Parts: sequence; C-alpha cells; structure tokens
Amino acid sequence: MAIVMTVDGVDEMREIGVDEVFIEEKNSSTASWHEFDTYYGMDDPETYYDYNSYDYLRTVYFDGTPGRYYRVTIVAFAADKTGSDTGWVTSSTVLCK
Repeated sequence: MAIVMTVDGVDEMREIGVDEVFIEEKNSSTASWHEFDTYYGMDDPETYYDYNSYDYLRTVYFDGTPGRYYRVTIVAFAADKTGSDTGWVTSSTVLCK
C-alpha cells in the first residue's frame, strides 16, 4: 500500500517533513483499531525530511493484508529561523486489495 505525504511550508523552511507515520489496522471482528506499524523520521532523515525547501512530498509503502482496512496518521514538522511547529492528520480508511 502507498502512503502519499505532503507538507507545505509558509515560506522556505530550514527543515520540513514528517516526524512520525503511524499505521493502524482495523480488527474485523471488533471494529477497533490497533497499531500495525510506525515509522520515525529520525530513523531515516533522507526519506522523511527536506531541507531549505518550501514543501515536502514523498510516497512510502507498506505491505498490508488484502481484505483488511488501514488508516495512517502523520505528524508533520516544519522549522525556519523563527522556530518550529508540528501538526497531525489522519487519513481516511482504505481497504487493502
């Protein structure tokens, strides 16, 4: 499955990207969500951060199980000379085919 991540800066950012990618899988019998996998930007900075850029765009992949539902939460990060900020967003639910 593909996770397409976009972070837009308000100006040229010293550093911009994703601090964390949290993947959840839906339990079909209880309809509850549980942690499937987590990726951390600090573990692979070349993939999860850009430098001196206005934006960040990457696609990362994971192997889901066909017939199961997934959602992803990313923690976006941006820093410039005045400071830094983070924010998070959760995707819609997607069925793995």
